[in-house]
Amino acid sequence: EELAERSRQLQRNALAGKKRGQIIFLSFAALLIMIGVRDPMVSLGLVGGCFGLALLILDRNLVLFSETTVSPAQRKALRAATVFSAACLAAGILLCALIQAKVITLTEQQEGWLLMGIFSCVFLFCGALSPRLPFQRHTGLRLPWTVQDEETWYLAHKIIGLISLPVTLLYLGAGLTFSDLESIGQISVAAMVLYIAIPGFLSLIFFWKKYHPAGRS
Repeated sequence: EELAERSRQLQRNALAGKKRGQIIFLSFAALLIMIGVRDPMVSLGLVGGCFGLALLILDRNLVLFSETTVSPAQRKALRAATVFSAACLAAGILLCALIQAKVITLTEQQEGWLLMGIFSCVFLFCGALSPRLPFQRHTGLRLPWTVQDEETWYLAHKIIGLISLPVTLLYLGAGLTFSDLESIGQISVAAMVLYIAIPGFLSLIFFWKKYHPAGRS
């Protein structure tokens, strides 16, 4: 029975590695297309196709990629994250295509509002979903210490859930004080760094204390 279980685990790991390789290949293909294809519309279509296929592979193998037994609620959370990513990708490609084709035009202020709206939605969605994400290596705050320890993983994502609303409100308050796109872009980057740094730093402290307790020689 132990040998059979070991064999099943090896087969599972091999299949997971194959699927990861496909996702990585599609991601690099999208990057090469962005660099090499000069036609914006063609580039948008090909990049969208690569990322869309990568998301489809991820969605079909969510349970396979998980490190622990996934409950139905956690499976729904993983699927919701994948669907949200796909929706953002599709909306972004469509918007870029419409702007490139000059079907719609946005003023600098409207672009700033759109940017703040996108970031705010991402912050709030991730904050609501993060506490329900199971321990795995593909969806969530994937830092060297969070993917090594299940308890650290859940702590980091619980913190994300707690700070998402305050960070979003702080971000919107700071962003609305400026009208130029450059300043709003800088504030958006700062908010994203803060959003990741707070749970990342606190979970790192927890991980370090867990595996390097005081007084241990």
